[in-house]
Amino acid sequence: MPHSRGPQRPNNSKAEPRFSSPYLSDFLGGKVHLICPKCGIQRRYDASMLLAKVGDYVLPDLLTRIALAEGCPRVGDKDDRCNLHYDIEKMYEQRSAKHGQ
Repeated sequence: MPHSRGPQRPNNSKAEPRFSSPYLSDFLGGKVHLICPKCGIQRRYDASMLLAKVGDYVLPDLLTRIALAEGCPRVGDKDDRCNLHYDIEKMYEQRSAKHGQ
């Protein structure tokens, strides 16, 4: 994945969050589930390993980085957009199960 830095969670835990979207670190200990109906891609990434590799990004920004790393030719195409997205239900199910909620 490219090494340019985008919006990351501030290192200072007392800092006000800059974004309302979840961060990758919100899913530590679980998997990041991705699907693309256009390409047929279905991937699961270990959240902890992904965090160590790329940093703590908000999920929308991380999605673009993953699509680029997967070689999606539609990233940035305004006419035929990339449709890679999170299977957020699976991600929240595993997070809830982990925390006993």
